[in-house]
Amino acid sequence: LDMRTYDSLMKGTKYGKVILPGDSYNSVLVQLIEHRANPTISMPFHKQSLTPAEIATITKWIDEGAKP
Repeated sequence: LDMRTYDSLMKGTKYGKVILPGDSYNSVLVQLIEHRANPTISMPFHKQSLTPAEIATITKWIDEGAKP
């Protein structure tokens, strides 16, 4: 997943999109950072988990349409 630019983030991965604008609950990115997708997958990879406030900011942004 390339997160360096808005366009590359919204493109997703070879498996598909990770952000569904307006739907944070079903967005793969949120499932990963909330450890709902698979508890063995740590996101961000090999780094400390995001704080609840950081996760709330991301989910709010997605729910509001994930605009640039």
